[in-house]
Amino acid sequence: MIKDISTYNSSIGKIIEPETISYSFNTLGWQIVAITLVVISISIALKYFFRYRKNAYRREAIKSINKTVQEDNINTLQAINTLLKSLCLSLYERTEVASLYGIEWFSFLNTKTNNSMSNEKQYQQFAEAIYSSNHNANSELTKAFIAFSTNWVKKHKA
Repeated sequence: MIKDISTYNSSIGKIIEPETISYSFNTLGWQIVAITLVVISISIALKYFFRYRKNAYRREAIKSINKTVQEDNINTLQAINTLLKSLCLSLYERTEVASLYGIEWFSFLNTKTNNSMSNEKQYQQFAEAIYSSNHNANSELTKAFIAFSTNWVKKHKA
């Protein structure tokens, strides 16, 4: 053990301390980090902005469906089906869409989504309700068709 600390310090010599490290943001590394963060933030903001603009037609279609439902007339199913048809005509090739009706129409709609939304029996019921004049506008089938249509507008592949 060292008995006298003063004699020990004098034998080592003067302690040389390193320069103090600057923690300011004026260094090159921090400027690179700041520029990188700004570029990433702008690119993410632009991505969401363009996605928002790209999906404007979806929002308008859903508003139209809701407006049609609120009008509560006997032609609600036909009006929503017409809206879906016109939307598909603007998104896909006319030759692919224009001639479709009935089960084929709903099968086509189903192929344009990532997941199966209904079954063939329900497609048949939708087709019968749309193309017949004696259906109840407030039936469960009408509500299911409205839900199907809204879900399709939200989730279809454009």
